[in-house]
Amino acid sequence: VNCKTGCHPENGFCEFPSECRCQPGWQGALCNQCVPFPGCVHGGCAKPWQCICEEGWVGSLCDTDIHPCSAKPCTNNSTCIETGDGGYICLCAMGFTGKNCHLKKGPCIING
Repeated sequence: VNCKTGCHPENGFCEFPSECRCQPGWQGALCNQCVPFPGCVHGGCAKPWQCICEEGWVGSLCDTDIHPCSAKPCTNNSTCIETGDGGYICLCAMGFTGKNCHLKKGPCIING
C-alpha cells in the first residue's frame, strides 16, 4: 500500500493509500515528530519519551528554573544566592529570618 507522500518509513504506517498513522511515540502529519515524556514541561525530544530541557530549566521533567532568584523569592531587602541546581538560599537582612527572610526576628510583645 502506498502511504501518504512523505510519511516516515519507520515511524509511520498505513492500511489505506495516502494515509499516515504513527507508531507509539511519534506524532505529526508525517509521523516525524517524537512525543516527549508525559509531563515534560520545558523540554523536547530527539527520540520518543525523552525530556531534553530548554535553556534555563533542569529536572527530569524540565520544570525547575535554573535561575530561581529572577522570581525574587527573598523578601525584606535580603540577598538571593542561586545554588546551581535550581535551588537558592536567602541571606537575610538584619532583623529577618526564615527560608525567604519573611519572618521578623526579635523579642515577642506579650499582651499587646
